[in-house]
Amino acid sequence: MKQINKVMIPLLFISLLGLFDHQVVLADDSSQDKMEDIHNKQDEVEKSMDAKKEKLTKLEQNKAEMKDALKQITAKVDQTNEKVAELNEKIEQTKKEMTALKADIKKTKQKIKERMGVLKKRARALQVNDTDRSYLSVLMGSQDFGDFIERATAVSTIAKADQNLLEEQKKNQQHLEKDQKELKEKEQQEKNALEELESVKVQLQYQMDEKNSLIEKMKQESMLTTKELDQLKQESNQLSSQEQKLIEEEKRKEELAEKKREEERARREREKQQAQAEAQSKSEKSNKTVSSNSGATTHKEPKPQQLTGTVHKGSGAIEAAIQAGSSLVGSSPYNWGGGRNSTDIANRSFDCSSFVRWAYSQAGVNLGSVTGTSTNTLVNRGRRVSASSMQRGDIVFFDTYKTNGHVGIYLGNGRFLDDNSSSGVSIDSMNNSYWRAAFNGVVRRVVE
Repeated sequence: MKQINKVMIPLLFISLLGLFDHQVVLADDSSQDKMEDIHNKQDEVEKSMDAKKEKLTKLEQNKAEMKDALKQITAKVDQTNEKVAELNEKIEQTKKEMTALKADIKKTKQKIKERMGVLKKRARALQVNDTDRSYLSVLMGSQDFGDFIERATAVSTIAKADQNLLEEQKKNQQHLEKDQKELKEKEQQEKNALEELESVKVQLQYQMDEKNSLIEKMKQESMLTTKELDQLKQESNQLSSQEQKLIEEEKRKEELAEKKREEERARREREKQQAQAEAQSKSEKSNKTVSSNSGATTHKEPKPQQLTGTVHKGSGAIEAAIQAGSSLVGSSPYNWGGGRNSTDIANRSFDCSSFVRWAYSQAGVNLGSVTGTSTNTLVNRGRRVSASSMQRGDIVFFDTYKTNGHVGIYLGNGRFLDDNSSSGVSIDSMNNSYWRAAFNGVVRRVVE
């Protein structure tokens, strides 16, 4: 019994070495905080850029509408100008007619004046010194009946001519007054119409000035928005540059950490082999002692299982793994280097690679040891398939802080299940600008 206890002590020491292997620090929290801060700022910048682009589109649409309205107003102005020109021509023609009519009125007045002179002369010729002389005295001065007839006819003709002359004078006077009145009314109507057109021109000009002012304001606003968009693009480029520098820095740290881990693994492997050799030596001595005393056979430790190729578990294992992983969505914060001891696993505290290993372990699929699984080991599990052929349950890799630095489980339709530093366990889209840029087509099928 004492011999057996002595053999178990080295073996227990070997197991403890394996359990504490995960304690090598993969990255510091400050780097993750910086990366998360950059991603948050990038999201804010992208939202602001989208808002500015949408604003520019609306401004361009509004400017186009204003320009169309301005064209319509300009057309109305042109039409109004044509009407004004036509009306001015009519007014000029009316003025000419008024001038001609005034000349006619002047001539008619002169004729009336002349006719009145003739009438006055006749009246004076028919009357002598007293007021009693009239046409009757002319008749009474006739020499005979024939002379009387001739005189009566002459007097009648003269009287009728005088009456016709007076009636003609009256008609001419009325006609001229009527024409003069109509021309004045026509001239007034044309002036009123001209004033109305001029008022319309003023209103149209006001509308044109208003539209031009709006277009100018939109132009200035577009220039300002474009300038702000350029500034956001510069900020986005600066953030991308910071992100790239941080990735390179993390990559360098990871390479150094990986080198240290390799050195530590090599050292522990040597200690493990030495301990195994010592244990084997003690075991052989113990077995010889037991064999010589009781004839019992020696006991050999089984060799660890080698992980090669895909696991033929079928779609049931894939769905079981996805179901297990999906149960932690939104409730399992990211823990760099986590998930490699019983406490982290009990608390469901993982990083990307330990999460994928744990999810498949719940479906009975062994992707590696608790302490030794990383993206470097997972990328060699199963068999490689092309990105165009990937199926639900395949594991997909992304170049983040290093080549194949992040891993998740593909769900189909461009989505994957993963544990990332920004959201913890979540379902993300491979079409997201960040993940699309980081995905380089590395896909492994671990379950057939």
